[in-house]
Amino acid sequence: MKKTIALLLTIIAGTANAQSPALKVELVEPGVFSTAAGELPPTFSPDGKTAFWSVSTPSYARWIVILQSQKGANGSWLAPTVAPFSGQWIDADPFFTEDGKRVYFLSRRPLTGETPERGYRIWYVNREGNSWGAPVALPAEINNSDMHYVAPVRSGALYIAGIRQDSNNQGDIYKVPFANGVWQAPVNLGPTINAPNIHDTTPYVAPDESYMIYATSRQGGVGGLDLYISFHNGGVWSTPKLLPEPINSRVRDFCPIASPDGQWLYFSSDRGFADEPLKAPVNYDAVKKMLNAPGNSVGDVYRTSLPALLTWARGQ
Repeated sequence: MKKTIALLLTIIAGTANAQSPALKVELVEPGVFSTAAGELPPTFSPDGKTAFWSVSTPSYARWIVILQSQKGANGSWLAPTVAPFSGQWIDADPFFTEDGKRVYFLSRRPLTGETPERGYRIWYVNREGNSWGAPVALPAEINNSDMHYVAPVRSGALYIAGIRQDSNNQGDIYKVPFANGVWQAPVNLGPTINAPNIHDTTPYVAPDESYMIYATSRQGGVGGLDLYISFHNGGVWSTPKLLPEPINSRVRDFCPIASPDGQWLYFSSDRGFADEPLKAPVNYDAVKKMLNAPGNSVGDVYRTSLPALLTWARGQ
């Protein structure tokens, strides 16, 4: 299995690295964060010792559950378990606040007295000693449409993605300001970030709101969803820049999130062995290994150096 995974990584990375040798990507924790299932990238506690992430059925979003793991004394991640606030409903996209005291996530769980047949809402759980409290839904004026993502920042504001009344049935990105202990009405980030009639989604925003990396299907990309970066200067978001290969690929790349120490950008990608013609026929044993390992195009977790990426982006 290890040899098969190594071969797949060589195939996946080899072609793309010729595009930008200074920026490299690596598969993250095969067998934990990256498996034969579809994974979205982990969010880490401030000390880097606790991780939450979501894993999906191969048919994406038919069912999604949030998992958790702890880093062991030897630095390896322990066998995952289901997060204490997940396991029944469709739950996805956990995101730690910078202080580690709250985790936001998406869920299709019903409110009291409601049937579960609806889109995603944004929920959160608060840290209570060594455990997590009961999930709480954001106010109805925010959760009044199909939410696709939530990313908290240092000020208490939230950046969200979803289909709202002003997004023309496509996903847009919004800011939910936080003032005097209260969330304000979501504000559409406008046409610089949200390309007209294009799906824009999964924003990661730096804690100080100095830059945003997000996924969009706008023209000029290389895959179905591509990662772009925009900088925030003087209250204005700059024109987004397409991140180069090997970060982006010919398939879907999305859900960027940074490690709490600022050293890594994690993201999910559907890249795999099917992206390039095989060099030779394979037998059935090889087929089984390829389909039941990372790199099977269902979705795995990758990471790249965040400082190197920011250096590249600011130099363009």
